[in-house]
Amino acid sequence: MTGGIGWIAILVLGGFLFGNIPVVRRNFTLVILAIIVVSVLPGIIAVFRQQPQTPPAPRGGESV
Repeated sequence: MTGGIGWIAILVLGGFLFGNIPVVRRNFTLVILAIIVVSVLPGIIAVFRQQPQTPPAPRGGESV
């Protein structure tokens, strides 16, 4: 229980401090979009890694 309370306190305090940085306040939309992209990126990479690899086509003149 103490760990959970500590985790929440750290994240809330960190969000408060990060949100008060002037650059972040001015570009809040870009910060949110960056967080979304970084969050979705591992799933997109996994989908592309699972794509079936097509075997190379045989070259002309070679017997199969």
